[in-house]
Amino acid sequence: MKKIIIFVIVLLLIGVGIGIYIYKGKKKDVEIIDTDIVKMGNVSGFLQETGIIKAQVGAQISIGARATGTIRMLKVKVGDPVKKGQLVADIDDREIVAQMASLQDSIRSIQNEIKQENDLYPVKKSSLQKDIEINRSKYLFAKSSYEREKMLFDKGFSTTEQLDRAKTDMDVAYNNLKSSEIALEKLNKEHNLTLESLNIKLDNAKNSLKETQVRLSYTKIYSPIDGIVTQVNADEGETIVAGLQVANLITVFNPNMLEMWIYIDETDIGKVKIGDSVEYTVDTYGDKRFEGVLSKIYYEPIVKDSIVYYLGIVPISLEDAKLLRPEMTTHVKIKVSEKKNVLTVKNGAIKFESGEQVVYKVVDRAKNKVERVLVKVGIRGENRSEILSGLKEGDEVAVKLILPPDFSGKKQVSQKRLSKS
Repeated sequence: MKKIIIFVIVLLLIGVGIGIYIYKGKKKDVEIIDTDIVKMGNVSGFLQETGIIKAQVGAQISIGARATGTIRMLKVKVGDPVKKGQLVADIDDREIVAQMASLQDSIRSIQNEIKQENDLYPVKKSSLQKDIEINRSKYLFAKSSYEREKMLFDKGFSTTEQLDRAKTDMDVAYNNLKSSEIALEKLNKEHNLTLESLNIKLDNAKNSLKETQVRLSYTKIYSPIDGIVTQVNADEGETIVAGLQVANLITVFNPNMLEMWIYIDETDIGKVKIGDSVEYTVDTYGDKRFEGVLSKIYYEPIVKDSIVYYLGIVPISLEDAKLLRPEMTTHVKIKVSEKKNVLTVKNGAIKFESGEQVVYKVVDRAKNKVERVLVKVGIRGENRSEILSGLKEGDEVAVKLILPPDFSGKKQVSQKRLSKS
């Protein structure tokens, strides 16, 4: 029995040894999974920021009601497209129309009074002027008679009674002349005052009519811009009071007038400038990339969650605006640097070990031999990075590889699998 146990143990040890031998015999020192060739190319450096789609100033208009009355017709609903100048609502205008008719009647009445005054004035004036001429002739005749009578009286050919009678006739004629002149002067003054009063009344009535016409125009509500109705805050038959209710009756939004706000971190603000190219995506369209140019950078900071940002503005093209909506979150890349015709390698080939940037240069692909090389990296782009030193054009480097724990390609590597960083 004891011999059998010893025999089994020996067999197990032999099996384990054979397994280890087979395993070691099959295992390679290095396994290269994917490689890249160092080549000349262009590299762009990007900053990654977060943004949001916003409506431009003037893109969204709230249309209020300035007339008091009942909404007679509401011609649009949410989602309807509208054109600039299109009638969107109609408020009952019967009361205002009646006021206009009354004012128009008043204007016609005043105009008739003015016409009548102007027609009668020349007739009255002519009559008074004739009276003045007659009375003047009578006065001159009476005066001449008095003077003749006085001359006769002085020579003793007339009596006191005859002289007194001639004097009385002259005085009466003079008073009649003055009365006629005063009557004409009074007529002129009254005519001028009457016309002045009537013209004031006419001007007031016309001004009231204009104001009423303006109020009438308020009963027709038109869209001031092209766009889409986004809000309707009243219904047909509802009574509204100007200045008290429904300040925002209908809201119209022009979807073509969009812009993107980029929240640029304060640590990045010194790296960006107006004119930088911008590339961004939104979640709803997956990998679709939109492009633009940074047009403004505001000086006023924005603090969110204790982090300071500065707002960058990117106008959105009409074509892109058809796909985007306000308040969409954007994932933004701002191109802050670019180099052309420089040595480049895939980002995944660059490894970070003990604070150093290294690549594994393929020495012999057939034998899976690699060499650990220190490199100096310049601009790090989205897919490829600039190599300043350590490699030359045409070198093959490992992007993905498996290294054994005891790899000694100039320096032992602590990790077994190195992949795209």
